[in-house]
Amino acid sequence: MVLKKAIVATLLFSSVTAFASKGEEIFKKCAICHGLNGDKKSLNVSEKIAGWSADKVIKTLHGYKDGDINKYGFGKMMMGQATKLDDKQTQIVAKFVEELKPKKVQKEMKDRHIGSEELKYNAFLKDYFKKNRSGTTKEAKLLWKKHLLEEGK
Repeated sequence: MVLKKAIVATLLFSSVTAFASKGEEIFKKCAICHGLNGDKKSLNVSEKIAGWSADKVIKTLHGYKDGDINKYGFGKMMMGQATKLDDKQTQIVAKFVEELKPKKVQKEMKDRHIGSEELKYNAFLKDYFKKNRSGTTKEAKLLWKKHLLEEGK
């Protein structure tokens, strides 16, 4: 009886570990923009997704997949990513994201001085995507470069 319980516990642990590692494997493609722990704002404008509920992740991915969402002009790019996932993969990665813990801001990051150029760029991006809901990151970068040239930098 003890041996039977040990085998069941081992199998259960193995399946949970396999499920988590599958979610981690799928999330690696997301990590390019969202960070390894989901605690990065893509281009400093998107939300941090670490700790989102699985339902919110699924709803958001389906919205991008269906073309119904275009936050920050990332709609087309996110649609390209979301359409690569079937329903089971979407559920797996959603559960993985839900289990990610948002990082606490480290003291040195809190005290980090943000340069005036970075502040201007972030303000430019925020303003651009407010005015151009269907704009793309590529377009925003080109306009920023044009802006810098006009300023003589």
